[in-house]
Amino acid sequence: QVARLGGDEFMIVLTDIRAPEDAGLVASRLIELVAEPYLIEGTAYHVSASIGIAVYPEHGDDHETLVRHSDAALYHAKASGRNGYCFFTDELSERARRRAWIERELRLAIEQDALTVFYQPRVGLEGGSGDVVVGAEALVRWRHPEEGFISPGEFIPVAEDTGLVLPLGERVLRRACLEAKSWADAGMPLTISVNVAPVQLVPEFVDVVKDALAQSGLAPERLELEITERTILDRTDQHRSLLEQFEEAGVLITVDDFGTGYSSLSYLASFPIDVIKIDRSFVSQVCEKNTSAAITGAVIALGHALGATIVAEGVETEEQLAFLREQGCDEVQGFFFGRPMCPEDFVVWARGFGDQDA
Repeated sequence: QVARLGGDEFMIVLTDIRAPEDAGLVASRLIELVAEPYLIEGTAYHVSASIGIAVYPEHGDDHETLVRHSDAALYHAKASGRNGYCFFTDELSERARRRAWIERELRLAIEQDALTVFYQPRVGLEGGSGDVVVGAEALVRWRHPEEGFISPGEFIPVAEDTGLVLPLGERVLRRACLEAKSWADAGMPLTISVNVAPVQLVPEFVDVVKDALAQSGLAPERLELEITERTILDRTDQHRSLLEQFEEAGVLITVDDFGTGYSSLSYLASFPIDVIKIDRSFVSQVCEKNTSAAITGAVIALGHALGATIVAEGVETEEQLAFLREQGCDEVQGFFFGRPMCPEDFVVWARGFGDQDA
């Protein structure tokens, strides 16, 4: 028996299994079948599936409990890398309770506008003329009144899975635009980059971005939308159309986490891309692994050939910075220069950096 719960979620009831392991075999086969490419108008589309499994009566003796526990297992399967399956365990029950609490409290925090936006600086490597602050990445932070700071690594996945990332992402976008406009008015015309979740990439989001720019007065070329490499590779035609609309509006497009999605720069050249961010997993090892150094150097050279600005993420040491400078990297971001800061601290830091650089 198969039922659609909503969106892209389905439930399967297996009544003819002799052991729990049989459910795992069925799940494995389903994942294989779903992973086969779908050919639509000559284009191959790839889909992945994550499956959570709860078994009667070990994991519950009523419908409500089994559904809740299978959902907890599903969430764990997604968090473990997707395209896999997971059986429910008692440990997952506690995780499910925590996740439900996060969802409830996050929804309340969004409604009350209780989240803050921090800013991590991006520094341009200007060679002999001295390094300069060129922009910042907007990063949402959540200080719960009882729990204190809750890690983005914990609440962002919940926001993405529950749809809360839509109102959350829009609030971050609007606040970041207002902040960047205030910097420009104060004599610091910096670029602000805002992360965009896959679920946000729908036609309506173009109007949201245009309205955020209009309401804030920020120049479009001062806004960068950061989209991961994997997201761009998914639903290629739809995403290309959206990126072209952003380009027409004057907004810059950044490929985030480049190197993790197994695409090629030549393929990305078919998209209107302005900035390429090299993933921190490569940058962190440029001084330890020849392969990481070679890949990073190649991305910088090829990215420049495509006319893109290259940004290295996760720069933490003088040695990494020296390597990137030697390779001709345009900009860097990481703890070496500055951690994410509240708006007030960022302004003080940016002005101090400029004074020191002068």
